[in-house]
Amino acid sequence: MSLMLPEKVMTALEQGAGETSGSAFVVACSGGADSTALLLALDEMSKEKDLRLVVAHAHHQLRGAESDADEEFVRELARRLRLPYEVRRLELSPQSTGNLEARARRKRYDFLAEVAIRHGACVVTAHTLDDQAETFVLKLIRGAGAGGLSGIARRRRHQDPTTGRWAEVRRPMLGVRRKEVLDYLTSRGQQFRIDRTNLSLDLDRNWVRNELLPRLQERLNPRTPEVLSRTAGILQEVDDFLRREAAKWLEDRCEQQAQGIVLTLTDWEPLPEALRKTTLRLLFERIAGSLAGLTFRHVAALEELVGGRSGRRAHLPGGWVGERDFDSLWIGRLSPVPRVEQELSLPGIVELPSLGKRVAVRFAEPGESADFCTASSHVLVRTRRPGDRLASSAGAAPKLKRRLMESKIPLRERDRLVVIEACGRLVWVEGLETSFECGERSGHPYRVEIETFGGMEPSI
Repeated sequence: MSLMLPEKVMTALEQGAGETSGSAFVVACSGGADSTALLLALDEMSKEKDLRLVVAHAHHQLRGAESDADEEFVRELARRLRLPYEVRRLELSPQSTGNLEARARRKRYDFLAEVAIRHGACVVTAHTLDDQAETFVLKLIRGAGAGGLSGIARRRRHQDPTTGRWAEVRRPMLGVRRKEVLDYLTSRGQQFRIDRTNLSLDLDRNWVRNELLPRLQERLNPRTPEVLSRTAGILQEVDDFLRREAAKWLEDRCEQQAQGIVLTLTDWEPLPEALRKTTLRLLFERIAGSLAGLTFRHVAALEELVGGRSGRRAHLPGGWVGERDFDSLWIGRLSPVPRVEQELSLPGIVELPSLGKRVAVRFAEPGESADFCTASSHVLVRTRRPGDRLASSAGAAPKLKRRLMESKIPLRERDRLVVIEACGRLVWVEGLETSFECGERSGHPYRVEIETFGGMEPSI
């Protein structure tokens, strides 16, 4: 059976081969048993299948001389096989904040994606069926949903952070047991490197691998890894179905904007709960590029936004923000809101670079409706302040906050609106109809125009 490993690897790669860049593969090789076997198997098939291979090694610089020895082992193996070889020494400080393993994985895939894009290839990694079983157990215990329990994907994409381009990642050994790997290496007389950290039971994955799964195999089912891997595959099919249905539902209800993405919540209530969660996850993935860092807690916060009142926010991974706006949900990044206060002589023009706006106040033409009236020779052009009230000649002055809510102006936009103050009274607000008292009963009538990216536009 072990001698069939090259054929198994090739069969897995040929499934969906149209998604790869020809027959070019960047082989991620650490020097361990799995990646060494993958490299040898592909090299064995390279002449028959006309494969173009590049060996890539990520040097993590965390184990001193052992890491150096890993690099030298892979370099010598690539030289012996007469294959091009690339190495990257990753800068990983153990003292840095965040999960060290996660940071190492991110930088490793950044490097692999960069190499793959340069060579017009896809990345192949040596994850096995045993890795899949271990991942399933870890995610189950940590409370993952169907998407998480689907385990290690056979195919995925990774974005090169430097160029923004995407590389495909393939895992052709997910159907291969670790024993098959070792048998194949023995048949080839091939040595491999052993990472001693993989023996430490202080790490959760090592404990699952070396303690939990062997006990489950001994006590309950000798084929426990295969069962867990098969279950992960079933859940992958479920997740794929939910993602397809979510994508259909989003098709006409989702709009990409400069600062984020907007979901119109039409017909949200009839959606089954599982589809709701998948839809929110997919929405986040579309704007953020991945689901990295997104947990049940974040999805629950988005669900609460959707079911709550307008004007509420939720903070999401990667600096993203969710915001409920009346009949829509917005996910994006909030820009710092500048505070603007600038005096303007009437009539006149004022530049507001921090807002990206140019405000022009001119005399209203005869017969033209005025935006405001004032006898003063100057006004204050600014952004809103807490407690702002609109000018009124009768009764209590209405709160600006309430008027903005009534006009359904999104929360994220309110602090960037231009307002005009005359004689201590708020007489004009960008985006609002001038239905409040127009400044003063006497005085010059004025029109306001704001130059935006679309050109000079009259006030609403």
